[in-house]
Amino acid sequence: FYSAEAKTGKEYEMKKTAEGMWYLAFNQNLTGKYYGYYVDGPAGKGERFNPKHLLSDPYAYANDGSYGKSVVVGDAYKWKEPGFKTPAAKDLVVYEMHIKSYTSHASAGVSADKRGKYLGLLEGADSEKILGNLKALGVNAVELLPVHEFDNKAAPSGVNYWGYMTTHFMAPESSYATASDGRQVTELKKLIDGLHENGIAVILDVVYNHTAEGNEQGPAFNFKGIDNREYYRLCDNPDFYWNGTGCGNEFRTDSQMGRRYVLETLMHWVKEYKVDGFRFDLATIIDKETMTAINDTLPKNVVLIAEPWAADWNCNQWSKGDFRNTRWAKWNDDFKNNVRNFASGRANRDNMMTLICGTCYWWAAKPTETVNFVECHDNATMMDACGGNQKIAMLAGLITLTSQGIPMLHEGQEFLKTKFGNDNSYDQDNEINHIDWSLKAKNKKAFDFFAGLVKIRHAYPQFRNDRPLTDKDIKWMLVENNNGLGYQLFGKENDVIVLLNGDQNNWIKFALPDDKEWKVLCNGAEVSLTGVSSAKGDYSVPPVSGVILARKK
Repeated sequence: FYSAEAKTGKEYEMKKTAEGMWYLAFNQNLTGKYYGYYVDGPAGKGERFNPKHLLSDPYAYANDGSYGKSVVVGDAYKWKEPGFKTPAAKDLVVYEMHIKSYTSHASAGVSADKRGKYLGLLEGADSEKILGNLKALGVNAVELLPVHEFDNKAAPSGVNYWGYMTTHFMAPESSYATASDGRQVTELKKLIDGLHENGIAVILDVVYNHTAEGNEQGPAFNFKGIDNREYYRLCDNPDFYWNGTGCGNEFRTDSQMGRRYVLETLMHWVKEYKVDGFRFDLATIIDKETMTAINDTLPKNVVLIAEPWAADWNCNQWSKGDFRNTRWAKWNDDFKNNVRNFASGRANRDNMMTLICGTCYWWAAKPTETVNFVECHDNATMMDACGGNQKIAMLAGLITLTSQGIPMLHEGQEFLKTKFGNDNSYDQDNEINHIDWSLKAKNKKAFDFFAGLVKIRHAYPQFRNDRPLTDKDIKWMLVENNNGLGYQLFGKENDVIVLLNGDQNNWIKFALPDDKEWKVLCNGAEVSLTGVSSAKGDYSVPPVSGVILARKK
């Protein structure tokens, strides 16, 4: 086709190769042209061939939205930062964010043509907003909610905002570009290149557990009409789909072509976009052999993170402990739930000790197998969960950034963003999800607190171990009040102490190890690498607060 709107185009018959693949080559430059497939095949239960329905290409490098034609694009982008080095897993500080949310609010100050777009995220490099915020906070990796082309309308409300309804796994989401004519490829590359220039790795949230084609009543974008039986898990009655995702179907990663598709599309993002890692949504829907193949196939510097559950727990293909001693890291909901409870005065101190040490001896073999968080795109923000109590939110953040493992912050958490009580904002393209940058100025002390904690984490390697801690690494400081917990981390050059008080009303006194002076890096409200004060002897921690002390050997 010569345009996205064209009703007719020139048809070409494809030929079947000896391998069983349908193939056609052109000895001409088709860049900028649009295309699609008509596919026919056998009739019968579980088959969904319709030779009159134009299908887009599941391997398309770009697509005209979810419902439109595929686009032929060139590869003329020249990288400014081709040799970016992905931080080691133990050194990561991850920031989960949504492309559109970050720059859509008027307070972002982004020009209209870049508002809510890929290029908008590169604005404000020398300001307090957007890229400047990421730099000042000190995170070294962003985890982008889905940027694969997704069905923007796949929700009862007609707004699929987060993007967890993929239609094309190799094509960048076109609504985040200034146009859907293929420039989404260049503009996403510019974003990744710009983040790399500023020392920030890029992790993509990918959704290989299901697609936007849904159940037997859903649309046919591509997979259904090309080979429904090969790409989806079907019930005993093959007219119906498995649905452990709660989204209508399960992608058949355990088939020959399904697994091949996953591996080839992941490698596309690594090679063509220089992506540094992936976070796999509802990853237990993906079969164990494919998870192992991903681990073994992708370059060793690529970060692999799994959300280790399904919508229907009975449909899990594997469990959290199945990938011990691999590079697979898992989102740690045990951490989230226990830390929220501790910061709210409902401590389980034994659990907290395990989690602080990287969840080792539960389901992780080493700290880098856990991603620690108390807030993400799902469910309530920390501020909403604790009823607007800033001290609880900040204490939970301190525990996240001082525990062993990979810490993850959610966009706006650093300045106490709220979603106004909405705990499932997947369909909210409004102020519930959009970042109101005036909140950062309002809660500047909170931002300085989080940014200071990130600096401490980067400065002290004791917080960033890639092996289980032993008695030579840590010494616990237990007090009578079960809502109090302290520990000393030993280092080659410095020792560090962390004192935590989750009691909502009472101060808790900790006896420091000796009568020598310690530098107070964090007193519960202020943070400074040079120290906010000094202490020795006993140290009393205020209610709902965390304290960090350090001393040279």
